[in-house]
Amino acid sequence: MKTNIAYLLIILISKNLNACVVGQFADAANSNTCTDCAVNTFSTTTDATECTKCPIGTEQAVVKQSICTKCPAGKTSVAGAACANCAANETSIAGGACTKCPAGKTSTAGGACTDCPIGESSDGAGGACAACAANTASAVGGTCAADCLAGT
Repeated sequence: MKTNIAYLLIILISKNLNACVVGQFADAANSNTCTDCAVNTFSTTTDATECTKCPIGTEQAVVKQSICTKCPAGKTSVAGAACANCAANETSIAGGACTKCPAGKTSTAGGACTDCPIGESSDGAGGACAACAANTASAVGGTCAADCLAGT
């Protein structure tokens, strides 16, 4: 009986000595080889058998990590990729997906939505600010509307 207990203790100790650290994974079950998680992946346990891709809206620029960081405002990512600028006339909150600027606003690639100037507007479908049509006008950040009452 003492031999069985000693044998079990040796097995338990050896398994703990071969555990990977967070940010690494074992190539195969019971493997003695630990591999660092690549850029834009992570692991949170010492017994990981693979690394997880960073979720949408996050990235990790360093190997052997246990977390991913949110993309800054104006940028986003697909799962397992680095953050990239939102397109012109789109923006995002930190860690979020890119969305089109609302009507009357625009942005440069990677920038925040800002108001269109007086006399211009955007359609809210990702279009840039453009001059209002004849007989229409807009306030700063507004949409184009008739600037004269009918019959005047």
